[in-house]
Amino acid sequence: FAQGTYLTNMTGSSLDWGTASTGYVIPANVAVNGNGALIDNTPLAGTSQVCFASLSSGSTLNNFKFKKFSGNTAGAVNVPATATGWTISNCTFDNCNLATDALKVALAAAGTGTITGCSFINNSNPLAYNPATVGTATASALSVTGTLTSDLNIINSAFRCNFRNTSGGAVQIHDDVHVDFDGCTFAGNEANASAGGAVSIQNNAVVSFNNTFFTCNFTSGGTTYDGGALDIESGSNVTITGSNFKSNGSPDATWTASADTRYGGA
Repeated sequence: FAQGTYLTNMTGSSLDWGTASTGYVIPANVAVNGNGALIDNTPLAGTSQVCFASLSSGSTLNNFKFKKFSGNTAGAVNVPATATGWTISNCTFDNCNLATDALKVALAAAGTGTITGCSFINNSNPLAYNPATVGTATASALSVTGTLTSDLNIINSAFRCNFRNTSGGAVQIHDDVHVDFDGCTFAGNEANASAGGAVSIQNNAVVSFNNTFFTCNFTSGGTTYDGGALDIESGSNVTITGSNFKSNGSPDATWTASADTRYGGA
């Protein structure tokens, strides 16, 4: 792609700006380089369900900025379970959750994928947008499903100011998934369901955090305010190494619940 801004209001154009389900299907072992191009769905946001791309095995998506995408399968990018060995690098996902998570990843048995140098910002951020008017706030930055024999590596990526009206303000890791975070940052993410302001790790997942920074993530709503940064559910195997937790909790100074119903500031 040439540098610049591409708007998705190309009425009458032969260009196909993706579909509600899959977007462009990037063939196996093909690399698509954005060169910093902004793919801006603002003209259609809220009126059209558009997803930019769906990856295949060995494909690479590099150096794009996505804004206000709203596909049914995934906000901007979908990774189906049929894909393995794929890479998403140096991409920005900005408010790309009008229908579902900005990036949705499914991993089949022994499937692998890499997200590196990416930024996820303002996905359903209630400070900038009203979730009631921009789409469901149960969507946010990243959702991962798969198997314990798969492996998703998330490296040097930042999740800032994302919001989810259920657990996992930025990231939901579903049951029986293997995910490794290395050198990542989670800042100012919010879960409005009292669990996992930054990340929700559901039953029996295997997850590691290495040299990862959690700051100012919080929970709101609900009654228990569990895990301002992390919510780790039963049976999960979570390893945290060389990481920093700072000022995670809840901004609400008017709590009336007793102390034993507020589990884990971080």
